[in-house]
Amino acid sequence: MSKNLKTLPLVSIIVPIFNSEKYLAQTITSVIEQTYTNWELFLINDGSTDKSEEIIKEFEKVDRRIYIISLKISSGGPAKPRNIGLEKSKGEYIAFLDNDDLWDKEKLSFQIEEILKNNLDIFCSSARVINQNNESIGELDKSKSFKFISSLFSTFNSLLILNPINISSSIVKKRNFLRFREDKQLQSIEDWAFWIDYLDKESKIQISDIKMSSYREHENSVSKINGKKQYYRGFVLYSLLLSEGTIGLKKFILLVAFHFCRTIIYIFKKK
Repeated sequence: MSKNLKTLPLVSIIVPIFNSEKYLAQTITSVIEQTYTNWELFLINDGSTDKSEEIIKEFEKVDRRIYIISLKISSGGPAKPRNIGLEKSKGEYIAFLDNDDLWDKEKLSFQIEEILKNNLDIFCSSARVINQNNESIGELDKSKSFKFISSLFSTFNSLLILNPINISSSIVKKRNFLRFREDKQLQSIEDWAFWIDYLDKESKIQISDIKMSSYREHENSVSKINGKKQYYRGFVLYSLLLSEGTIGLKKFILLVAFHFCRTIIYIFKKK
């Protein structure tokens, strides 16, 4: 970006960490190597029992933009660590990064430029899927699906049908005072609930097919461990939205029916 550093907005990056010693150094390094330099990094150690704490302390020593917050007991998911990071951060914009994912060097520069140019609330890039050896094994791109659905429905209703934000590591968003829901029944879809809570009819969201993040798939991935439970948790989320008055009974019934069909398709695909 061509603007002077003093005019560039501060981006607060929040990384929840739990027993991630194998990939953590690579993840943090991908932040330090960003071409966009006006950022602060909050590493929230969520009760790790491996060497994660030692790794993040070494990084804290060499970069003043890095801050460590350590929790003695694990909260069991990323929602609470992210909320703590949101409370402590000061940036005008927020970016999330999972403790085993990676960013391309131009990620923040590109996303902030797009947000400022188009006055966006959220910019979400797509992502490639990598394995334990950083080899590309697939991609995560819902830009076309969301573009089609949002051409038929409002942004909010489209979000109820489909979560277009593949991984939290792929977004930059404007700051607000919203927190992640820490309900254990929403674990692994707490980010979907967050975007539904965050966006309204006036919100501007852009989903890009440009891949600027790498999602690491391995046997200990939280999303992989909880994948089979995500469909049940979708029903829980709709029930919460109904009880809070966010959606009406008619919309609830339609969404549950749609979600049920998706669940059946998922089950048969896995057989």
